[in-house]
Amino acid sequence: MAEATGAELVLRARVVHDGDGRRLHGARVVIRDGVVIEIGRHAGSEHRGRTLDVAAVVPGFVDAHVHVLRAARDITAVDCRPPAVRSLAELVAALRARALTLPADAWVEGSGYHELDLAERRHPTAAELEAAGGGRPVRLRHRSGHGVVVSTSALRAAGIDAATPDPPDGRVERDAQRAPTGLLLGGAARLVRPPRRSTTELAAEVAELSRRWLDLGITTLCDAGADNDARVLELFAILVRGKRVQQRLVVMRGASDALRDGATAAPPWTVPGDLDPRLSAGHVKFMLSASGAGGRGPQDRLAEAIAALARAGQACALHAADLETVAIALDALERAGPARGAPPHRVEHATLLPDTLVARLQACGAAVVGHPLFVRRHGDRYLTDPDENPPPWLHRCGSLLAAGVPVAAGSDAPVVTPAPLESMAAAMTRRTVSGTVLGPDERVGFDTALALHTRWAASLCGRPELGRIRAGSPADLVVLPEDPATLAPEAMAELPVTATMLAGEVVAGSL
Repeated sequence: MAEATGAELVLRARVVHDGDGRRLHGARVVIRDGVVIEIGRHAGSEHRGRTLDVAAVVPGFVDAHVHVLRAARDITAVDCRPPAVRSLAELVAALRARALTLPADAWVEGSGYHELDLAERRHPTAAELEAAGGGRPVRLRHRSGHGVVVSTSALRAAGIDAATPDPPDGRVERDAQRAPTGLLLGGAARLVRPPRRSTTELAAEVAELSRRWLDLGITTLCDAGADNDARVLELFAILVRGKRVQQRLVVMRGASDALRDGATAAPPWTVPGDLDPRLSAGHVKFMLSASGAGGRGPQDRLAEAIAALARAGQACALHAADLETVAIALDALERAGPARGAPPHRVEHATLLPDTLVARLQACGAAVVGHPLFVRRHGDRYLTDPDENPPPWLHRCGSLLAAGVPVAAGSDAPVVTPAPLESMAAAMTRRTVSGTVLGPDERVGFDTALALHTRWAASLCGRPELGRIRAGSPADLVVLPEDPATLAPEAMAELPVTATMLAGEVVAGSL
């Protein structure tokens, strides 16, 4: 295994894609002390270490939008996505099978279901989940991450009944008699929580998640949790320090924490002292809703809050998926202005974008962090209602870049399982699972697709030194068995990762 030591390591590659758009054939990448010190055809001719022959090298992949703790918890939950589950009967059977393996007082947890993936095309009910749990409370997380369905006993344990009011940022779904159906949307999902994981359990789940993502070549993560506060940051510090999270980790800060106690400004978030430099602070995360500010109050206060943070040098990331919330985000960003000395403000998701909103994004200097994999994995679902989801407006990429809007890619895990090469292929083809091309004008070429998942993603996470291979950059690299640029996108999507290197050390695969 190659290690980050004072000795040099030379990767002699048939091709190196440096992340800046250059393809270097027959090139060498020279690494010392975890840093690339030289790259080129004649680099490393007088090195003192090992030389390894490899096929192709690309920068380590950067996932610009994930939810680490939620994705880690899903590792031990019942997988309720297709093909594992395609109907309510199969869903109930899968949950019941897990329940039979658990103690009588344990919670049964499932994740990844979407009502439109089920044959019945509806949510399960509290009664159906109660039957599945056999008396054990059941909590089933929606794939979007913005809702849950819980069993009757889980509702009872949380004290939720017909008289329970809706929280300000969510809704308790009810039947004709106003009895809760079990579906809890938005902030209402927080009303029912399973017992907290022990630190040992959580650390084990996060470590397994980190390992899986290293196997895919992901070397940097941006956690976009809207509830992240000092306690969560300290938890991440512990996980990074203990190498449970091996990737470099950028952590966003929840807006409610950044603006607590009526503060009008907050300095950029700082990480706990005596910490591994792999952990850094990111944008302030706002959750927007149709009411305007998702927990910040009236819409006219949103711009004031963002402006105050911007004056303190803090960029903001605004969760906005539909037309209304994207328009709200742009209204606020146009009034607030950019953050001083910081990356651009980000609009997360931006699922639907007509041309008028593209022009406004460009004018105010905001960036979009989108999800090419959604086109691949969810595109056919959008096509069931093209009037509500016009294909030319969905998950735009090529037209945004042509308009000068910065763009980066994220998986939104656990909404979808990360797969950087498949995501690149999706950006290049815009092809859904059924083979339909969704918005062909939004397709991009290989070099652009790579930049979306490396250099541009790193820059929009506030880590511009990452996501590229050049002298002085950290040696976060992915070694592949073939040149991905020479393959058809479908073949590239299936390409295995030979090895993942983080700061010059092989952390997944082998060389």
